[in-house]
Amino acid sequence: MELASQIIAEGYPKETREEMFFASMDQTIRQMRSSLDRQLPEDDRDAVKILDDWIAKYTEKSKDILRQHIPAIMDAMAQAYAETFTVEELCDILRFARSDSGKRFFDQMPKVLGSSSFVEANQAYIDETMLLMAPAQRDLLEKLRLQREKRSQQAEPI
Repeated sequence: MELASQIIAEGYPKETREEMFFASMDQTIRQMRSSLDRQLPEDDRDAVKILDDWIAKYTEKSKDILRQHIPAIMDAMAQAYAETFTVEELCDILRFARSDSGKRFFDQMPKVLGSSSFVEANQAYIDETMLLMAPAQRDLLEKLRLQREKRSQQAEPI
């Protein structure tokens, strides 16, 4: 566990963890927002503003929540490393994380995730899944409504 914790400390320094997590979150949100463009009325700037304001508010709240969870996430990642890799592998990973290339690898991960090639490939995935979201939500809500009705009918005395 000690080796795994050292990898986390090297690869995700405390002073940059928040920035790394937030950069990844921001990239995902930008891509989701881009995917929603097709679903908004083109001539309704007010609708676009409502969505953008909602996203900004949601993002800030999400970052506040994430900020509180980063220490536990890092501890859990260290635990997962310890459970997944052998001591020899952990030593190799730690050597890499301490090397100039390793430091650069971890530092540049948000940039990699924001690169045009990655964004393009991920955007295609997000676009496709976002199209499924609204119908899937409606389907779920309908199933839950029917279940509530069923329970309500079962609870009623005959």
